[in-house]
Amino acid sequence: MPKLVSLFMLALGALTAVNAKNVTFIYDCPTLTPRSTATKVSDLRIDDIKVVGFLGDSYAAAFSAMGYKATQLDALSNCSSSSSSSDNNAIGATLNLSPSKEYRGISYGIGGDEYAFTVPNYMKHYNKNVTGYSLGSHSSEICGADFCDSSYQTVYDQLNAAQSGALAMNLEHMLEYLIPEMKSMDNVDLENDWKMISIQIGDNVPKAVVNLIGSFNTSQIIPLSDEYGIGYCQMTGTNVSTITNRQLCSCAATEDGRRTVSEHFSAYNEKLQAPYKKYQQNQTNDFAVIYQQGNINYSSAPMQYFNDDDCLHPSSFGHQWLSRFVWSQLFLSYDSKPSVINYEDNLSIYCPTDEDRIRID
Repeated sequence: MPKLVSLFMLALGALTAVNAKNVTFIYDCPTLTPRSTATKVSDLRIDDIKVVGFLGDSYAAAFSAMGYKATQLDALSNCSSSSSSSDNNAIGATLNLSPSKEYRGISYGIGGDEYAFTVPNYMKHYNKNVTGYSLGSHSSEICGADFCDSSYQTVYDQLNAAQSGALAMNLEHMLEYLIPEMKSMDNVDLENDWKMISIQIGDNVPKAVVNLIGSFNTSQIIPLSDEYGIGYCQMTGTNVSTITNRQLCSCAATEDGRRTVSEHFSAYNEKLQAPYKKYQQNQTNDFAVIYQQGNINYSSAPMQYFNDDDCLHPSSFGHQWLSRFVWSQLFLSYDSKPSVINYEDNLSIYCPTDEDRIRID
């Protein structure tokens, strides 16, 4: 049977480990001492992962990540720091005429564009043969309750099966693309390669570590954009009521609505912990369930965390930050992760040691 590691990704925390280091660029991390590939999930090291995939929504698809004022430097700043300031300004000034595309190559959890800050690119530092990550950008692939786009662009998507607007009910649709595509890849040994299939919405996957992530309380974003979005978010003049996030998340456009949305988020996350508690008592060598808090304190984040197109989805800067934090969480136990996730400037990249394992406790 295939060896599959499946992670619902997202949570934040400061990682501490003996002899570990934190860096700005992943290539400054020391490589790991070679060893035989793990035979059981509890012994899995990051360099054991060969294949990455993703089932998710617009976050994983990196919808509108470059915004209107396309700041390519933000997304690709894992390149050499020797770039001149004049070059940096030129890149940052680029006007993006297609802000509503999906910029899959810079997606925090599944992108693989050269120099981008993404989890797969961090993995490639430890295993150059990692495959499955998405590349480049293209028009949005839409999915939802009534319709799902069946035309994946495989050259760019590869094993990123996420589609903007997707719901938990659409997981089967995404799997119907991901599994055959994985089987068709010449460089994938379906039976023996360890895989990390990340899931932001949905269900359990067999032969897996399923990392359940609490839902994000996006109702906090509208007050933030109302206060700090003028001059950054796209709107009619200075009328904050025309910011797109009010249409995309209309139930949180009023104070009473935000209170109700927050209550629903809390209730949903409480229910989500039930399978985690069940499987903590019944772990085996090839299956485990982990729960991580998704309680991001958006009021601690700068507006640049969100794209300037809809001021709701992460920008290239936001994806960059998410990739660092998600990467660090792979090496933390549940008890070591904070219940409230605060934005941290200059968040560094954790360098795993030979002793680090992907934590399933």
